[in-house]
Amino acid sequence: MAENYLCIISRVFSQKQLDMVRSLALKDLNPNPFLIRALNLETPNEVVRLNVYMAATRSIVTSMGFFIEDLLMTSSDTIEKAPNKSGWDLIKTTSDGEKIWLQVKSGPNNMDKDQVVYWAEKIQEKIREGDKAYIGFTYGKRTSKTVTIGLLKQILSDWEIQTLIGKELWYFLSEDHDYSSKLFEFLRKSAHQILYQNSLSEEIDRCADRITDEFIQDFGDGDQGVCNYINSIF
Repeated sequence: MAENYLCIISRVFSQKQLDMVRSLALKDLNPNPFLIRALNLETPNEVVRLNVYMAATRSIVTSMGFFIEDLLMTSSDTIEKAPNKSGWDLIKTTSDGEKIWLQVKSGPNNMDKDQVVYWAEKIQEKIREGDKAYIGFTYGKRTSKTVTIGLLKQILSDWEIQTLIGKELWYFLSEDHDYSSKLFEFLRKSAHQILYQNSLSEEIDRCADRITDEFIQDFGDGDQGVCNYINSIF
C-alpha cells in the first residue's frame, strides 16, 4: 500500500468536503420552489436544512468518483488507466504480461439493462482477443438484491466469473486478502486528522444553522419568510 500517497489523497478529499460545507451560503442552494411546497417545508429551517444536504450530497458524489479512481490506482503497481477511447476504466497487467481489462462501477446498483448488455458484449470482445475482462464494483455483495445484480444474472454469461464485487475487486487489484480492511482503517485515520472527533454530518448541521440565520435575516421567519423567499426565486 502506497501509504504516503494514500494519506495525501485521503486528507485532500476530506479537507475538500469540509471546505465545501463551510463555504456554502444561501445563494449556493438553488432550491426548487415547487419542491418546497410539495414537501410542506413551512419554516426557514426546513427549507434550508433539506437544501443544504442536497447541495452537499451533490458535491460529495461528484468528488467521490475521482477519489475512488485514485484509491483504485493506488492499490497496486500493476494497475494503469485504460485508454480513453477504449471505454474501459483500468488495465491490470500480470507478471507474465497478460492484460486484464476492468470496467468499474461504484456500487451494485449502478447499471441499467442497456449498460449490462453493452458491457457483456465488450467482455466477450476482449475474451475473443485473448484477454480477460471484468465488471468491478467497489462495494457490495453478490447476495445484494438489486436491479443490477438481477440483470447481471440474466444477461452476462458466467456472471459470477466475469464480475468482481466489493472485497473481491480490492483483493484482485492489490493481491492482498486484507487490503480493504487496511484501506478503511487508513481512511478513518486520515479523516480524523482533518475532522478530529467531528463528522461531516455535524459540519452540515452547523452549516444549515448558519444559513438559516442568513435566510431569516434576508427574508423573515416562519411561513411568511418562506413565502418571501419563494417570491424572490420564482
